[in-house]
Amino acid sequence: MNNHTSKTYSIGDPISAGTFRKYIEHFYNGHLRLAGEKFLQDGRGAIERPTFVAVAHSLLATGDFKTGERFRLSQVAIAEISGCSPKSVRRVLRLLEKLGAIRVVETSKRPGGGMPVKVYTLTYSDHVHAVLSDQDRNKARDQWKRPQRAAQASDTREQNPSALGTTTPINRDHNPNQWGPQPHNRNPQDQERTDSDRSSPAPLVAEPLARSGADRQESDADWMDELLSEIGALPMDGLSEAIEGP
Repeated sequence: MNNHTSKTYSIGDPISAGTFRKYIEHFYNGHLRLAGEKFLQDGRGAIERPTFVAVAHSLLATGDFKTGERFRLSQVAIAEISGCSPKSVRRVLRLLEKLGAIRVVETSKRPGGGMPVKVYTLTYSDHVHAVLSDQDRNKARDQWKRPQRAAQASDTREQNPSALGTTTPINRDHNPNQWGPQPHNRNPQDQERTDSDRSSPAPLVAEPLARSGADRQESDADWMDELLSEIGALPMDGLSEAIEGP
């Protein structure tokens, strides 16, 4: 019996369109991820949730909404209404059949031949009961992970059990167990005081551009002595040229 809907159902009873919509709304995400591997076994992987919802709702375009019977719509028509490909429509309908949410009660031939159209009844199955009881599409998230992803998550937790909640030191002087203001989060005023306390490098003193008078006189004297020594080394006929200049 079900106490989570406005009407009480037993397993195998037809359900109303409203109850079916609630089932689609809370359908387990994990079952959609494992649709190809676990239920359909067609090797095509997951069914995207938007595709699943669009196809399931399009199925309700015709039929008795109160009793959940006589839902008769071709896969081509469902594809046109939902905007999904015919292959996606077939996968969603097969998944719903596998889980007992819809049941084929008869097939009707189409005028002019072609593929027969299935007539569905919306059904209260064990899976419908579980989904409506939980009303949590993310329930047992780890249970419905792909096997390789679940194994990887388990290995990561075993190798690094403290991975969650740890902090990476911002620099080599940072101790994550003893908090202290680091340069990146220090108060600007405190930073200014710290900078002002630091010793400043000795100022560079530029050499004076002008020499003092004593230095200039000494330099002039050295120049005169050098000139006289050169004059003494010249012959007499070049003495006048050295004094007068070129």
